[in-house]
Amino acid sequence: MLKFCSRFLKFTLIIIFSFLTVSSLLVTQSCFSPDADELSNVPVYKLHDNILLHLAAILIFCVIIYLLRALTDKKAFVKGLLAKSRPFYRIAAAVLAFLISYLILSDGSRTPYGDQAQVYGAAMYFNTGNYINLSPGGYLDMYPHQLGYVAFLQLLFKITGSTSFFMVQVINCLFIAGIVFAACLLIESLTDSTVVQLLGTLYVLTLLPLYIHASLLYGDIPSMLFSLLFINHFIKGLRSRQPKYLLLSVPELVLAVLFKKNSIILLIAAAIILMIHIIITRRRLLIILLLALCITPFGSLRLINTYYSNISGYTVTGGIPSSAWIAMGMLEEGSPGWFNNYPVPAYYEAEYDRRKASEMAIEKIKERFNYFREDPIYALSFWKRKISTQWNDPFFHSYDIIFTDEEETHGLTAFIIEHSGEIMTALSIFQNITYSGVLLYLIFRRSTDSNTVMSASYDTDKNIREHGLYMLLPELCILGGFLFSILWEANSRFILPYYIIMLPLACIGWNNLISKIRASLVVS
Repeated sequence: MLKFCSRFLKFTLIIIFSFLTVSSLLVTQSCFSPDADELSNVPVYKLHDNILLHLAAILIFCVIIYLLRALTDKKAFVKGLLAKSRPFYRIAAAVLAFLISYLILSDGSRTPYGDQAQVYGAAMYFNTGNYINLSPGGYLDMYPHQLGYVAFLQLLFKITGSTSFFMVQVINCLFIAGIVFAACLLIESLTDSTVVQLLGTLYVLTLLPLYIHASLLYGDIPSMLFSLLFINHFIKGLRSRQPKYLLLSVPELVLAVLFKKNSIILLIAAAIILMIHIIITRRRLLIILLLALCITPFGSLRLINTYYSNISGYTVTGGIPSSAWIAMGMLEEGSPGWFNNYPVPAYYEAEYDRRKASEMAIEKIKERFNYFREDPIYALSFWKRKISTQWNDPFFHSYDIIFTDEEETHGLTAFIIEHSGEIMTALSIFQNITYSGVLLYLIFRRSTDSNTVMSASYDTDKNIREHGLYMLLPELCILGGFLFSILWEANSRFILPYYIIMLPLACIGWNNLISKIRASLVVS
C-alpha cells in the first residue's frame, strides 16, 4: 500500500512537472509586454522564450554544480569550510534579502490600494471602536478570513502608536529575511550535501518577486514565513524524534493559517503523513500531535471570529461561500479563472445569505461543467491556460505592485522597471531550471547518494519505514497547491509559497543528475 501511494504521488508529480518544464521552456506568461504600453491586471501576454538561451543557462548551471562537487570531493578542507560556514551564509542571505527588499521599498511611497486598503483601513477603524466593516455586506463580512491579518495590524498599531503603512512594509522586509532564513533551514533539513546547501542558499536569493512583495500589505508574506518554519520543524521533529520541534510546529501552523487560510493545505498534507506514520511506527503519542494540528488552526479561526462577533455586535459567519470562488475559477473574463468580481455581486444578490449564495454558485458551476462537456476542446484549452497563467508567470503577479506613487521612479525600482524585459528573461530561465530540477528530483528519487536525505528510494515499504514518510511532505504540499490552483480563483501570486518549497528539491534534482554523470564518467 505504501509502495503504491509513494509511486502514485511520484507519477502524478512527474506528469505535472513535465508539463510545467516544457511550458516554461517555450513561453512565459506576463502582465506586461515590452511591445505594450500598458500593464494588465492579469497575465494576458504570452511571450515566446529563447530556447537556446534556456538550454545554455542550464548547461552553465550544471557546470557550476559539477565543479563544486569536484572541488569538495578532492579538497576535504573546502568541504569542511563550507560545512562550518553554513550558519554564516544562512545569516548573510537573510541580511541581503532584507537589504534588497528595503532598497526597493525605500525608492518611493507605495500607498495600499484595493483589498490592501480595505484590510488596513479596517484595522484602523477597529482600534477606534468602528466595526462597520463587519456589518452585512461589509468587506470583512464577505472576507472574514482576513481577520487574522487585521488583528495583527491592530496589535501592531496599538504597540507602536503609529499607523504608518511604511512601518508595516519595513516589517514585511523582516518577514522576507525570515523567509530566506527559513528556506535555508529547510534545505539543510532535506539534504546533508554541503554543495546543495550552498547552491540552494544562493538560489533562494534570486527570488526578486519575493523582495518586491515587501510593499504588499496582506497576509501572504508572514504566512509564507510560518509555513516554511512549520514544514522545517515538522520534518526535523519526526526525523530526529525530538518533541521540541514538533511542539514548535503547532503554533507555526496556526499562525500560517491565521495569516492566510489556504495554508490549510499544509495541514492536510501533514495530517496524511502523520496518520500513515502512526500506523507504521505505532507511536501513539503522535496521535496527540495529529489532534493538535487538526484542532488548533480551526479552533483559532473560530476563536478570532467569536471575539470580533462579541466586540462588534455583528455575527461573523463564513462570508462569501467557497463555491462562489470555485465558480469564479471556472469563468473566463480576461484570463481563465482569474478574478472577475463574480462572488461579490452574487453575495449581494443573495442578500448576504451564505446558503443562498452557495446555491447560486453551485448552479453556475453546473452550468460551466455542462459547457465544458459540450466543448471539450475549449475545456482543455481553458484548464491549460489557467494552469499556465499561474505557474508560468516568473514575476508571480508582483509587477503591478512595484510602481510607486510618484510619477518618476528612481533607484533599484527604476532599474527593475527599465530593464523589465531582461529581468523577465532571467526569471523565466530560473523558473525553468526550478521546474526541470524538481522533475529530475522525482525521476532520480531511487538514487542512493549518501549525502542527500531526500534522494533515498521511497519505492519499497522498507525504505519508507526507514527514511520516514515525512520526507514526502514537500511533495504533498506542492501537489496540494497545484490542485488548489486548478480549483480556486487563479492568481500567480498564490503560487509563490509552493515555488519556494520547490527550490531545495530542484537543487537536489540537479545534484543527483550530476552524480549520475560523474558516476558514468568514472565507469567509462
